[in-house]
This record gives sequence, C-alpha cells and structure tokens, in this order.
Amino acid sequence: MGCPPIRAFDFLLKDKKDLVGVEIGVLAGSHALKMLQHLDFRTLYLVDPYFKYKAGGLKWDNEQYEKVAKEKLQKYNDKIIWIKTTSVKAVLHFQDKSLDFSYIDANHDEKFTYEDTEIWTPKVKLDGVVGGHDHVKAHPGVEKAVKKYCSKNKIEYKTKYFINKKVNVDWAFRRDGKTIENWDIPKGEYT
Repeated sequence: MGCPPIRAFDFLLKDKKDLVGVEIGVLAGSHALKMLQHLDFRTLYLVDPYFKYKAGGLKWDNEQYEKVAKEKLQKYNDKIIWIKTTSVKAVLHFQDKSLDFSYIDANHDEKFTYEDTEIWTPKVKLDGVVGGHDHVKAHPGVEKAVKKYCSKNKIEYKTKYFINKKVNVDWAFRRDGKTIENWDIPKGEYT
C-alpha cells in the first residue's frame, strides 16, 4: 500500500478556519487536493520547481507531474497560488509569521529537508505548525534533518502515522515550541 493523499498532519489543522499555508513539494497534487477538500482555506501556496533531479539514490522526473497537478486542482484555483521555483527562492516572497502552517515534502535528502525546515519555520505564525512527510526508514534524511533542527532549537516534535506506518509517517512541531496536544485521527472517517 502506498501513501493515502490525506496525511496525519492535516488532522492538526481540522478545526482551523481561513487557513493560509504552504506545501513545499507538490508533485501530482494529491495531498493538496485532499487538504483543499477537507480543510477551510483562504490561500494554499504550492511550491514546486517541477524539474528533474536526483535524491537518495533515486531519479525524480517531476516535469511530468506539473500538468497532472494543475488539472487535478483547477477547481480550487481561487484558493491556490502556484510558485514554480525552488523552496529557497520561494521563501523570499513571504513575510515572517505570515502562515498558519508549512508542510515540507520536497527533496528528502538531509541537507534539503534541514534547509527547508530552517527557512520556512520563521514564516509560520507563533501558534502555527511546521511539519512534513516521509519520516520513515526509506527516507533517512528526513528523520535526521528534523531531529537535528529540533535538537538545535530545543523544540519537541512528534510523529504520527495514518493507515500505513511504513510509508505514511508525518512529523510536526508547534512554531512556538509548545508540545503538540490532541493529534487525534478519527477512526474510519477518512480511510
């Protein structure tokens, strides 16, 4: 079983209204679609350069996914702002403390996950959430980067899986450093 498009992270946002957030690494848009269907958004920024690259011994041909994502999400064009560039360049368009959340699911190498976490965290409001996907053995760079960042900044982060803990584990921490409480997933509601 692969990853379901809805992620454990999304349940941290389920009671929030008028969300403004960013997903870094959109690929085919499946997760963005589920967020837009299940959460109350004002604006969802979608950051992906859609180019070919190598990471973790794998080759990623992301060019093919851009058209798929845009077709899949066209119903929500009034809530979406596409930013077709790298995370490092995209972050320059955002003020500090302007986002309710940042969801990181781009290049899973340790260097890039750490960098994304480091540059996007200041863009999230103090009561907001920073998190991401693939905190699993298949992507050791994600776990290493998140542990390193949180240790350096004395932040407690949590992980949560949804449906399949081998491939679908999200990580998250509160921007203000407080412990995440009540990361509950209703049984049967989204499966």
